[in-house]
Amino acid sequence: MLRATRRCGAMIMAAMLCVQRLWAAEPGTEAIDHRAAVDATAYPWSAVGALVNGSRSECTAVAVAPDQALTAAHCLFAHATGQQMQPQSLHLLWGLVHGTYQVEALVQSYQFGARYDHDRPFDTLDADWALLKLTAPLPAGHPTLALANALPDTNTPVMTGGYGKDRALMMTVDGRCRVRRVVGEALLLNDCRTVHGYSGSPLLQLLTGTDRLEVVGVNVAISTVDGAPVTLSVPAVAIVRELGIPAE
Repeated sequence: MLRATRRCGAMIMAAMLCVQRLWAAEPGTEAIDHRAAVDATAYPWSAVGALVNGSRSECTAVAVAPDQALTAAHCLFAHATGQQMQPQSLHLLWGLVHGTYQVEALVQSYQFGARYDHDRPFDTLDADWALLKLTAPLPAGHPTLALANALPDTNTPVMTGGYGKDRALMMTVDGRCRVRRVVGEALLLNDCRTVHGYSGSPLLQLLTGTDRLEVVGVNVAISTVDGAPVTLSVPAVAIVRELGIPAE
């Protein structure tokens, strides 16, 4: 397990946080774990997939368009060497349950947040996202989740799901969490339970008046506030603005 030891960057210090990536949990910060296994082939979790890279490190990703998926930028660097991976080494698996999956996709190219610097992870945590361009569109009818065009309010109910390494080859979901702090358009702090393997997993909120969900953030790190664990997410609205996606 990788444990972060660097000092927090200026932006994180301003938020009075010290963070580490979702590769390892801070000792002594274990909270009540509300996660439960879900059907990875049922909406909305059918849009959430496992990202497997060439160094055998695993993360989570979410389909945001038929030919695009969103994850954390740090997932695209080899854990052992810190070297950036070639797109051809990345595989995405949707509907993954105990070694079988419904859809496999390969990556043609990817784009990081413009400010992201893997050598300065804490200084650029708010840019720790990557948009993956797939070599071919997902099958017709495969679900995707839209990116939110606005920040959530504090105390907004949210949920997240991913492929945690503590429950291999099974998607788990925490559906009993809320946004606890909004740090401008830099970070969202939420109390969802996340573990190693959840990097790149989507933070989801219900669209008002519907039964549909949208991606309000991408999970990139964990921290503690007043002794309680929190998950840090890059807001989707910041990604939308950088990519120039028009509001719906």
